[in-house]
Amino acid sequence: MKPYNLLTTLTISVILWIFIIFTVLPILILFLIWKLSVITVAKLFFSNIHPTDINDTYFTVDDAEHLTNVNVAQIWKINGLIDVNQFRKHFAQCFLADEDSRKRYRNFYCYLVRFGGYVFKKSVDKLDLEKHITAKVLEPGVDINAFIAKWFLEEKFNEKSPLWEIIIHNLPLTCNTEEHETIFLFKCHHCLCDGYSFIHIVDKLTGNSSPYLVKEECDSFYQKVSLN
Repeated sequence: MKPYNLLTTLTISVILWIFIIFTVLPILILFLIWKLSVITVAKLFFSNIHPTDINDTYFTVDDAEHLTNVNVAQIWKINGLIDVNQFRKHFAQCFLADEDSRKRYRNFYCYLVRFGGYVFKKSVDKLDLEKHITAKVLEPGVDINAFIAKWFLEEKFNEKSPLWEIIIHNLPLTCNTEEHETIFLFKCHHCLCDGYSFIHIVDKLTGNSSPYLVKEECDSFYQKVSLN
């Protein structure tokens, strides 16, 4: 590179960095101070408002509570029939039995609110399982796949209500089935639940223990930066 071109490049780089340091950086610092102030106020004065985790922030942009594309779901076909009342009791025993369970599984109580320009989780005092765990009977001729697609992609959660729902649909016996089957639908906002959360929920409900499949990184710093 010619000395003239090198000097030009260096000059432009210095000017850009000066512009960033004295214009963009102060703005970012102000936003950071504001966000930390909002989080501090929320923690000090509102016991039912909780900051979102860093990994969940992406799923809380805009009007996230009403965007169906930030929901996640599990769909299971289970042998046998499930009594919705018995399942509600079992669910409550697994996740809502005492104050420690309420703290550990706080997301079951939460929906999203905007405070100070940011989205927070807000927990309700009491959870009504009759609204969150329901039994459905499809009308004759209604396709189960079409029902599931509409339920997941179009139907929104109730206003100011925790962002999850379970639907139990006991399938009738037909000439092609020898025993009863149940379609189990579980939908939740991605800010409250992810894939590993579903695995934990299933393990808790069934008394199983699934392996944790994410590899633990134990490499040294030198191994991580080594070219070999």
